[in-house]
Amino acid sequence: MFVDAGLRDMLRASRGQHLVHGRTIDDLRAEVAARAHSSPPGPDIDRVLDTTVRGRDGLIPVRVYEPRDAAGIVIAFHGGGWVSGGLDQFDATARHLASASGQAVVSVDYRLAPESPFPAAFEDACDVLAFFDGPNDIWPGMPRPLAVFGESAGANLAAAAALAADDLDIHHLVHQVLVYPVLDVTASGGSIDRYGTNFLLTKEDLATFTSAYVGNTGTDGFDWRLSPLHATVDARTAPALIVSAALDPVSDQAERYAEKLSAAGVVVTHVTYQGVPHLFFGMRGLTPASATAQDHVARVLRRALTAAAATGSAHAAWED
Repeated sequence: MFVDAGLRDMLRASRGQHLVHGRTIDDLRAEVAARAHSSPPGPDIDRVLDTTVRGRDGLIPVRVYEPRDAAGIVIAFHGGGWVSGGLDQFDATARHLASASGQAVVSVDYRLAPESPFPAAFEDACDVLAFFDGPNDIWPGMPRPLAVFGESAGANLAAAAALAADDLDIHHLVHQVLVYPVLDVTASGGSIDRYGTNFLLTKEDLATFTSAYVGNTGTDGFDWRLSPLHATVDARTAPALIVSAALDPVSDQAERYAEKLSAAGVVVTHVTYQGVPHLFFGMRGLTPASATAQDHVARVLRRALTAAAATGSAHAAWED
């Protein structure tokens, strides 16, 4: 089995360990914050603004990264199993995406479980997307083309928000980027069995994250807002770039979703990075695959958003 050279020691150290299973969520949050604090900062951006967006249940904190002459807006949802992460933890990645794409990135501090169980995070994702679909307090002029981006649980939110776009009467969503998305909380077997032990994210972690997110709501795991793989998809869904990690228990879900989108007539590109586990996207400094993947995502976002801005198209699909 090929394993990225820069990650071999980390993966060896993770054998028999879990991200969250058997630990408290507070411990996980503290570890995520400490890891982000010790990581190299991202590049300077022309304008960085902390503000809020009004959602159906209150104000949603967001951080805006706006390079000069940005044509479009990327609504970005951080990872963390729906229970951890935030604006500071996603800061370096957001800066790299904004700098490399030349597009504005809006990082969303959606509500976390278990304090705010499903569908709170999904509703926050939809509310922020709807807010930026028209003139708003931050950009009061003509609406700009939009893309959604998410990593892991954030990709779950991005995918679900993209599926909800028609119901939300969204007019300017032109692309979605899903990085090792969690798309089916009912999934078992396959890549979960192959890579659900000793590769950072474990099958027990997936169950723990899902339990915390669903809480006592009694939500059916087949609800498409929770498991987008079970949604009805049609050709109006935004074109997609899906990025997978080969050593990842959720890699099968990405492959199946790419097939489902394609079968519905959606333009989709699915790229798998070899030798890397879940979480690799944010590991700049450990593996070149992280910077390569971030640059690829940024290039696709730049092409989709600048093309849509130039043509006024509500659907600009680009493959790379």
